[in-house]
Amino acid sequence: MSGQKVDYWLVRTVGLLAGAIGATLAWSALREERLPAPALGLAAGAGAAFSAVDVVYALRGRIRSVYLADAGLHVALAAWLATASRRGEGRTSSRRAPSRSPC
Repeated sequence: MSGQKVDYWLVRTVGLLAGAIGATLAWSALREERLPAPALGLAAGAGAAFSAVDVVYALRGRIRSVYLADAGLHVALAAWLATASRRGEGRTSSRRAPSRSPC
């Protein structure tokens, strides 16, 4: 995030997407006692994507190495979510969506 940016539209797009993901996860967490599986999937997928970008570009020297710590935090959070959901600690929802019949 530090340094001069050239592609402002891309920086803004990624920032808005990250904000939308965070808002969706927060909304889901506030509405449900347990996070539904799609919310966990969104959290894991977004975390993996941000971690991959952090690692690849930090190792290439394109961004500062402090982003490796950020990637580590994403991995730790994903591991915690996976462990909590397997133990049934309120991180996944067994509630199924109602079927949508065309009739």
